[in-house]
Amino acid sequence: MINFTKEEEEVVRKAFDRAFQDPSDLSERFTLFINKCMHEYETTKDYYAPYTTLIQASGTGKSKLLMNFAENIMTVYCCLRNSKSSGYPSRSHIAKTLLDEFDNERKAIVTYLAYICACFQKLQEFNGSCKEWINEHTNNNSQEDFWKDIERRMANIMPDLMKNTTDNMMAEGINKYLDGQKIITQVGSVKCLFAFDEARTLVNQKVEGETLFYYVRRALKLLPKNVGIFTIFTDTHSNISNFSPVYYLDPSKRVAEKGSRLFEPFYLLDTVDMNTDFKQVPTLEESEDPQHFFRYGRPLWGALLSPSSEAEGFKPERVIELAIDKLIGGKSFIHWKKESQNKISIIEALAIFGPRLCIDIVPQSRHASHLIAGYMHLCLNISEDRECVITSMPTEPVLAEASARIMNDPNVRFTELINQLSSAHKKGVVEAGYRGELTARLLLLKAWDNCIQKKHPGSRDVGNDYSRFVTINEFLKSLLADNVYKKIEDHLKMQVKFTGMKFGEAYIKFTHFINVTYTPERKNLGDALIRGVAFSCKRNQRGVDIIIPIYMGTLHENLNEDRISYILIQVKNWSTDNKGDDYPLSATAKLSPAYIDIEKLPHMPFLSLYLQLGAITEFVDVPTEFIQTRQVTSCKRKIENVLEEYQAGDIKTRGEFVKKIRIDDNQDISDAEITAFREHFQTPLALFGLSPNIYSCLEQLTPIPATSPSTIASDLTSNFKQLLTAWVDPTLGEHPEETKIIKRIYLLFLTCNII
Repeated sequence: MINFTKEEEEVVRKAFDRAFQDPSDLSERFTLFINKCMHEYETTKDYYAPYTTLIQASGTGKSKLLMNFAENIMTVYCCLRNSKSSGYPSRSHIAKTLLDEFDNERKAIVTYLAYICACFQKLQEFNGSCKEWINEHTNNNSQEDFWKDIERRMANIMPDLMKNTTDNMMAEGINKYLDGQKIITQVGSVKCLFAFDEARTLVNQKVEGETLFYYVRRALKLLPKNVGIFTIFTDTHSNISNFSPVYYLDPSKRVAEKGSRLFEPFYLLDTVDMNTDFKQVPTLEESEDPQHFFRYGRPLWGALLSPSSEAEGFKPERVIELAIDKLIGGKSFIHWKKESQNKISIIEALAIFGPRLCIDIVPQSRHASHLIAGYMHLCLNISEDRECVITSMPTEPVLAEASARIMNDPNVRFTELINQLSSAHKKGVVEAGYRGELTARLLLLKAWDNCIQKKHPGSRDVGNDYSRFVTINEFLKSLLADNVYKKIEDHLKMQVKFTGMKFGEAYIKFTHFINVTYTPERKNLGDALIRGVAFSCKRNQRGVDIIIPIYMGTLHENLNEDRISYILIQVKNWSTDNKGDDYPLSATAKLSPAYIDIEKLPHMPFLSLYLQLGAITEFVDVPTEFIQTRQVTSCKRKIENVLEEYQAGDIKTRGEFVKKIRIDDNQDISDAEITAFREHFQTPLALFGLSPNIYSCLEQLTPIPATSPSTIASDLTSNFKQLLTAWVDPTLGEHPEETKIIKRIYLLFLTCNII
């Protein structure tokens, strides 16, 4: 559990009280959704009870959305968070009564009905506005008196309700407390929304074998349909199986047997990047500043950094500490890393790698809901039967920085994190079809982290340890073994005529990867440089799997899209020494901007890396694929002549520069021009195999004794190779007895295959 000091609690309160920002009309969509649910419940017999769920990860603004809603429609808000938590909004005074250890199920149902009746009764007597009503029972200075009055009313109502011995009698008995005629509301809208925030506690406690949530829902079912009451439960731990269960697992017999529907959850809170002003484009130097990149991602980070114009927020380092704690499930990282010396779980490994690696979680896996519930993953889609949950991580520099610090903490075993990621593949938790690309991304991030540690050793006190620019030279020396780096060293010393700097002096920054469904253009590459993200290309993208943008200018100048180039990476995972039928085309002409469709004619150097990670024999090649025709030769000569005369001080756009090089600018770009430009500006490198002999980032800093029983488990190269070959293994079940049976079945299956 994350706790704050008194001073930090005040910062959190001010951050929460900031004006609600709604650039995408989220509030309107939410209001329409609630009113639609209310209308469908009142006019049909399809639904079991008047409630739905608000589901999304921590820090996305669920509670803030409810409070904004409450300013326009009467809302009874109750926060049920743990009594020891210092989170905000704070625990409501009434929570103790609602979470009582009830003697029996009847006492529980009557308590919840009395709560609804008492609040509705008080609301009918209230003469103020919606905003005044919500403030009265959520303000820390006034809420205790409000809730004590509710408790007194409940004490008077409960004996009356206890007299009713059947559900029908109970439904009739509560009618006299629910006269909503005095409540003024908009036409076609909910008269009163009951909101239960941090509702996980209703699932954690049981009475006679059923959760408190079960009894709240039973109480809601007894409410008259025409009274205008609707209810919403919200929590990061609102697992779909808890609040909107699969129908055949629902504890209510009516829902399970008669098919009464439950309302779909509301989960599309598009609040990511709402603190970011995209009209102001920072320099690359400014983009390293936490004051800038903390505004990306979910609104929590920017709000904590700058809660208001008058109040001082958290220091960047404290925000990172908070992000680290949230990534590992809300635990204290200081204590967790001591415990993790023994074991890191699969879900913890997925949570830690998640903000950086673009891991595809299987939607049917129970881990999908758990990652949303407690490990910062966003919910993107919930199937109608609630059996499949699609989850992902947005490009969020704060969480990427937090993840990098966990991965590189000396008290956290990086090899164990990889082992658990491999186990996730074998147990069918992670989509296993793209293991090569996943391994390559992890390899590149390992090289990035090593590079940063070498360039910026020392204490952490700024908040951007891993979120700073380095040169291509520095990064490639961290990625490649010395003998491999020397293969392209001369190319990196080449002067870039368009900018006057050397190729190897270009800048690069990527703390994480993001999956894209498009082919990036220059605008996208520029945004990625500022954000510190590299691209994991769309499925079936021609020619390339990974694109890392680079910048051939200075850090303090305004970002100029004409100075952007790229590293293009193709990944293969063939367990063979076969280079492929189209090699070296696959490492040269097909690993180029024209083939990929970024741009036809590059005007600055770019690097093409062909990684055949599964190769049995280690090998390094600088592939050549020269097409010598009269047109290509003529175009090459023209390029060389123009570049020889070009002065770095010339102020030309990329278009003007390319136009000067082309032989005939009035004609369509020819294949000969594409080939000539590519051969002049491309630096190709093909790497076969996976070991420290190829990749310096796989070197073991602390040698492992050969006699150590954990040598294989701790060896970095072995871990990467294990991840590269991980595949679903049905014998790796969680229940020992079931596993024994599966192993016998699996053995028969393998035997049949052999026969």
